[in-house]
Amino acid sequence: MNNDPPIRSTIAKVVARTTDTCIIQRMTNKILFNQAKPHHSSTHGEVLIVPFVCEDAKGLRLDEPTHNRSERENDMAWSIVGRLTKALTDRGYIMVNFSFTSWTVTVKPTNPVK
Repeated sequence: MNNDPPIRSTIAKVVARTTDTCIIQRMTNKILFNQAKPHHSSTHGEVLIVPFVCEDAKGLRLDEPTHNRSERENDMAWSIVGRLTKALTDRGYIMVNFSFTSWTVTVKPTNPVK
């Protein structure tokens, strides 16, 4: 009898489903305010660190430095930043910083409650 502990495989299991029972849920571009975390910035005071998702960037290396990205990746990065800025401004926030490494945006309310 072998007394060695069982070894767990790191290979993901593949589960087959027929297309009529499979529900495909489309990921959308979202700013996830429900997962925001407050943070005190020495430069900007009280801010929120908010994760975001962007389906458009799937497969692109946006976490790379600008000079390591392709022209398409740089165009997409600036497009995402522009859309984030507009969406946040429409909701009363200013973008302080963003990160494609952690997929977060740091925001501050334009009219904070005192």
